[in-house]
Amino acid sequence: MKKEDIKLEGLEGFEEIIPQMDDTPVFSFEKEGDELQGIITERTNNTGKNKNSTIYRIKTDKGDLKFWGSALLDDRLADITDKQQVRIVYLGKKMGKKNEYRDYVVYVKTK
Repeated sequence: MKKEDIKLEGLEGFEEIIPQMDDTPVFSFEKEGDELQGIITERTNNTGKNKNSTIYRIKTDKGDLKFWGSALLDDRLADITDKQQVRIVYLGKKMGKKNEYRDYVVYVKTK
């Protein structure tokens, strides 16, 4: 079914909700050594296809970017407050006890 196929009868007084599109570029950690540095300004929890992911917005010297969290990143970023500068470095894929995972080191600027 297409939106155009919906009969408008009985919808008097209703207004369509149009999602706000966010055109902030998404940064992906793809190769070892990829890094991102800036101030995390927003976290959106319970998002994504299965509603169990977090997406972060970070203000960098090149502008705002977004990046997807992971179990490991979410844990390491849990205590970071707004206005703290962070540096995230991707260490590559590692083998855990059962599965492969993406490893990161996270630094926080304290001074």
